[in-house]
Amino acid sequence: MLEVKVRQPKCTFCPYHHRHAEACGTKLKGVYLRPFSHYCTGGKRPRVFKPKDPKEKVPTWCPRRITPCAVRVYHYKSPDTELLQSLLRQIGMEPYVSATDYAVCYERHVDISTKEFQNEVSFLNLPDRLGFPLRPREVLEIDDGLQPYFFYLDDELRLHCIHFRKEDCTRNTLTGFSAKEVVQWRE
Repeated sequence: MLEVKVRQPKCTFCPYHHRHAEACGTKLKGVYLRPFSHYCTGGKRPRVFKPKDPKEKVPTWCPRRITPCAVRVYHYKSPDTELLQSLLRQIGMEPYVSATDYAVCYERHVDISTKEFQNEVSFLNLPDRLGFPLRPREVLEIDDGLQPYFFYLDDELRLHCIHFRKEDCTRNTLTGFSAKEVVQWRE
């Protein structure tokens, strides 16, 4: 399984981060841009980076940041998919974690960053830290608005940070599971 390293997001990769490269200052949507200053157009009005703002990291005032982080749990979209994956495991094949096989089954906001989650959470304190249990072969998404990260809980109860195409599972819905079953998974 290919693992992903959790990195601090940077403004330089953001489509709203710009640098005013002209030698003279100009006015943009009511904000004066000094020569060679950095500014962000993510909100209603452009915002100029101040000298005290971090140079590399994303500032706390970033309009894209979600506080507290959104946490979503993805489960197999149907019992048939779950059965197929378990049959593949029984014959010794390691199935690929594909977003087309999953659908969102739970969502809430938790005050934990992705870096904190990866550093301090083991399976033993996972329900205490998140506020709900996570079942094996489920995918957990932690989205701070800047960069979502996905964690897969395998059969040995180890968490792996993985690649997961969220766009592929947005149109999937849970089918074949009753609402009572889904509620019981989170108790």
